[in-house]
Amino acid sequence: MLMIRKGMLHLIGKVWGSCFPDCPVSVCTACTAEDMLRAARSQPFDLIICDHLFNPIESEVRQISPQELVEGRPCIRYGTETSKEALRGEVKEFFATERFTVEANDGAMLGCDALLELTNAPLIQAFPTPVLVLISGHKIELDPGLGIVVAQKPVKQSVFTSILEARATDILHAGLCELSIEDNDSLVNRHGSQIFIRDIGDD
Repeated sequence: MLMIRKGMLHLIGKVWGSCFPDCPVSVCTACTAEDMLRAARSQPFDLIICDHLFNPIESEVRQISPQELVEGRPCIRYGTETSKEALRGEVKEFFATERFTVEANDGAMLGCDALLELTNAPLIQAFPTPVLVLISGHKIELDPGLGIVVAQKPVKQSVFTSILEARATDILHAGLCELSIEDNDSLVNRHGSQIFIRDIGDD
């Protein structure tokens, strides 16, 4: 399961459709870094893709009630439809009915700070730290040992998977994944999900 900001949803749909056509994926969205942290504390994710800067919260954003959250956060599932028309229909319906867990004072936190908070997962959540990706128009340098993948905008569909592959060794050394027993060219995260990597280097 992925958790991303609304603006990345179409990119992920295209990437998953072309690279992993037989692998369904559930995608949740968040509209603030604070909301992303709340999501990460509420359920396990395999991959979190987060912007560094979020757009100002629009006044018409509709909040989700505690009752609506009983069944979990709203998500869209890729891999269940094969046609582009059907997928567009799913996305349109998803955003027509989506509710956000916006709370007072949301919008002040930067995405980088939120992901850094997630690297100290034992203190803030009950789930293993997922693979973390920071998307930013700024040049941000982080300690590779944290395992946070930093991608600079614009991020094209054609390079998204190669960005992850290039950081596979850092993800492995950060303890976010381990080598697959069946296939040494693949990484398996602590949720048991396999992340397919073509080249993890020689170390």
